[in-house]
Amino acid sequence: MRYLLLILTLSILFCARTQNQDISNFYLLDIDVESELSQNDKVYVDSSLYLYHKTDSDSVKFAVLYGLSQDLESVGLSIEYGLYRSELLKKDLESYDEDEQSFRFTELAYGYAQQAYLYAMIEEIEESNYWYHQAYEISDSIGLTFVKGWVAQGISYCEEKTGNFDKALEYGKIALEASLVSDNRDGITNAYTNYGYLQLKLGYMDSAIHYYKESLQYAVEEEQPDFAANALYILGSINIQLGNAERALKYLYKSLEIYQGLDEIYDQCLTMLSLGEVYELFGDAERAEKFYMDALEIAESIETRTVLADVYAHLGSLAKNQKNIEKSLAYYRKSEKLSEELQYASGYIGARKKIGQILCEKDSVDIGIEYLESALELAELIVDFYESCDVHLKLGKQYLKKGEQNKAIHHLEEVYRLSENTNWRILREESARLLSTSYADKGQLQKAYDFLLIANDLSDSLNSADNQRALYEKEYDFKKAADSAKVVSILTQNNLDKVEVELKLEKRNKLVTNLIFVLILILGGILLTSLVIRARNKQREITFQQKSEKLKQQALLAQMNPHFLFNSLNSIQAIYTKGEITAANDFLADFGTLLRRILEFSSVETIRLSEEIELLDLYLRLEKIRAGKAIQYKIECGPDLATEIIQIPPMLIQPLIENAIIHGLKPKEKGGVIRIKFSEIEEGIMCIIEDDGVGLHAEKRVKFSDRKSLGLKILKERLGTRGKLLLEELETGGTRAVLIVRS
Repeated sequence: MRYLLLILTLSILFCARTQNQDISNFYLLDIDVESELSQNDKVYVDSSLYLYHKTDSDSVKFAVLYGLSQDLESVGLSIEYGLYRSELLKKDLESYDEDEQSFRFTELAYGYAQQAYLYAMIEEIEESNYWYHQAYEISDSIGLTFVKGWVAQGISYCEEKTGNFDKALEYGKIALEASLVSDNRDGITNAYTNYGYLQLKLGYMDSAIHYYKESLQYAVEEEQPDFAANALYILGSINIQLGNAERALKYLYKSLEIYQGLDEIYDQCLTMLSLGEVYELFGDAERAEKFYMDALEIAESIETRTVLADVYAHLGSLAKNQKNIEKSLAYYRKSEKLSEELQYASGYIGARKKIGQILCEKDSVDIGIEYLESALELAELIVDFYESCDVHLKLGKQYLKKGEQNKAIHHLEEVYRLSENTNWRILREESARLLSTSYADKGQLQKAYDFLLIANDLSDSLNSADNQRALYEKEYDFKKAADSAKVVSILTQNNLDKVEVELKLEKRNKLVTNLIFVLILILGGILLTSLVIRARNKQREITFQQKSEKLKQQALLAQMNPHFLFNSLNSIQAIYTKGEITAANDFLADFGTLLRRILEFSSVETIRLSEEIELLDLYLRLEKIRAGKAIQYKIECGPDLATEIIQIPPMLIQPLIENAIIHGLKPKEKGGVIRIKFSEIEEGIMCIIEDDGVGLHAEKRVKFSDRKSLGLKILKERLGTRGKLLLEELETGGTRAVLIVRS
């Protein structure tokens, strides 16, 4: 853009300078050019604005300001010119015709989004969020779905940065849906990646894996190797956290291979660090060190030095695991120093946190706490909730060791509060147990008891946290604290009856448990053989029923397909009979597409809801052609319906629509309207089909009664116990069919 504008203005500039006209800083629209701008940028600004004032064309003015808002090295000045362009676009909007207004609103949406992006670049998150919302309102109101998806993703980023995860998830979902609707493939990949990242931040590993796999799939389909490599890298990192070494290595090695092919040195380095981390966590120190040292060699040769700080941190971790504490401290201090120089917040937090832990373990507790406090201060400043939780937890433990209960409780309650709306249940359980101990030591035994119950409830759902809990309970004996005479004696003051009842119940339950255990031992030998035989027979019966049901469903679908094809061929014949050759040919082409889709779906048990909707739309277009446009239809989906994820049996809705056309609209002779709406309810997916036809009364449909609704009969058989179908006549005439498919 800037080069085009420079070429356009060269002749004007030449003439102006030969006439000794000093244009420098003359046409600056009351915006001061920053003194640190390069000479080239100053010439570009002056020449662009000279052209701006010499032209009467709005399009040229907008183009000039667009270039100035995009191409300057100064972000601040780019923002100023972008805002000025937006003001011009809004000026006198009412005086323009509809097309010009549409153009200006579209440009406004893009302009606001660009402003937001620039503010995000300089970490002005509130300003960025404001302008993203301005762009969102415009794009949503005029139906710019493509822009809406892009902008919603920006809002999601801003909300996540400010710690508002509910809003971040809400707009992340909007971004994904808008990208899917507009078929913006880059946007889809980005949206899945962003949504997966949010799930990961909140500790929902399974959901994160799902969305990153979707991102990977789109990246592969669209031949986007950089996106694919990133998704593989994150999937590898998640599997490290889940303890799945084999799967983590598979993803990471593939990611490294792609990055090497792309010559992405920085990303290669990060992937090598993760590979080293896998080998370190699972005991292969030699391989871990090799990857770390290879990463170190690369990191020392590239400009992006933040990765070097990460390498030092990993080497520090390896040295600590090898019990070489001094070497570990040296590496962590290197990481700390470099992160501070580069203002690399996450690196600095990680290094200070690790140094603090080591110092506390070396009995330099006060100094270690100072390091942890400084890490916490920065984590809270950059709104990193997970790091804040982790450091609060470490501080709580250290203050417990020092016997400073009030400070320990303060930090532990922060962990409990921050983890409340997340899936960080390990942190939440640990904080609850530590709070139980802290309150017990302070003599507040009711609170100690309550937090102990919470911790026990959380532990039931934390199978993956057994190792952490075992290590933790080795250090603090919570059961002993909860059952101690001190707890019981102080609780007696406030809640003696409750405690006595609970203790009696506990003793009685133990006695009953012991008796049951003895009985089981006595009867076990007798019952074991019969139970095993019954279980095997039951499993065989279940397997047989499943196979039988699957074969039945396939048979019904196979029965339904020729029925549907027969009706469609009759439609083609009817159009040819009317002599409408062009319409018949168009119909035949669409019918071929429909036939191909039916064949594709005939061998699968379920398809995406979006595919079912696409099939219905194609079928209704064919019926509309056959009926001479006398049939109108509308398909709607609920705002939160994930049509790309939800699965239903194929061709489930079509018989209801066919029934509405044949038995509802055709008897009217003039046709009518069919409305189809999909929504998600507690039971599963609900589809409502309404027509304004003759209704269900037999006397209105007598001339059509000689033909049985075979499709409807098959549909009911296919549903079985998987759903239900309700038919009712509307008071205004017509019929409503409500189909519920259980999820």
